[in-house]
Amino acid sequence: MSDSTYYDATLRVGYAQVTDETVEKTIEYGGGLLIDLDRAGMPVGFEVLGTSARFPISEMGEKFSWSADVMSGVSIALDKLARLMNVRTDSTGDGVFKPASVWSSIGLAHA
Repeated sequence: MSDSTYYDATLRVGYAQVTDETVEKTIEYGGGLLIDLDRAGMPVGFEVLGTSARFPISEMGEKFSWSADVMSGVSIALDKLARLMNVRTDSTGDGVFKPASVWSSIGLAHA
């Protein structure tokens, strides 16, 4: 699996590459999250547009029937992207990532 993850705070766009496979199609999965898929429907990478994105990893895995190994790679890639974006998941477990500044403004510590 590839390890290419970046986030440009000025443009507010990020990418987490999961594999080196060729992108066959790109789908929008919720506001601000694009998934690049290969010919077999496996994730090649994830593009985030904006400073907040929803990363519903389990939901995506179920929808696309991704194996545990694929899910592990997706989780690692999106975690790296979240750290680059300086965000944390909220404690309600809704899968919405929020800028760390939101957390500090309500008195929660940064990771």
